[in-house]
Amino acid sequence: METTGEQTQSWLTSVGDAYQWAVNRADIEIKTVWRGIARRRLESDLSDIVRVASGHKKDKVAKGSSQYQELWRIADEKVTAFCIFHNVPRESIDAQIPALTELEQLGTAPVVVPYQRFTFTAAGIVGSVLIVILIGIVCSFISHLFGVGTHVGDWISHLL
Repeated sequence: METTGEQTQSWLTSVGDAYQWAVNRADIEIKTVWRGIARRRLESDLSDIVRVASGHKKDKVAKGSSQYQELWRIADEKVTAFCIFHNVPRESIDAQIPALTELEQLGTAPVVVPYQRFTFTAAGIVGSVLIVILIGIVCSFISHLFGVGTHVGDWISHLL
């Protein structure tokens, strides 16, 4: 049988464990609440940024322009800070908010490969030359038809 000192020690240990559990649980709940508040704030900030980007898109601002790059930089900073502070993987935020990927694509300038530029230029020059030649052939054919028509008319008038 336990003595009074051992009972007190046992009881204090169980109370201490319960207290520690309660403190840890409260700390976890507080962190969860703060993370939820921070997440809503992040979502609000990102929705504002996406709304501005949507307005630029309606105004037909070119991809890769400085406006999109600045909006992407701000959004990226906010998401990175949230992920670091709350120990959340960046991939989970990107997966849950697909507008971030679109904003990143709008902020990235399209890459023009040099051979594509050369191909388009060469095709334009060759196409222009072919169009001029085709117009010349059509005009020559029409002129020949009028000439044949004139000769046929002269031949008929000589017969009469």
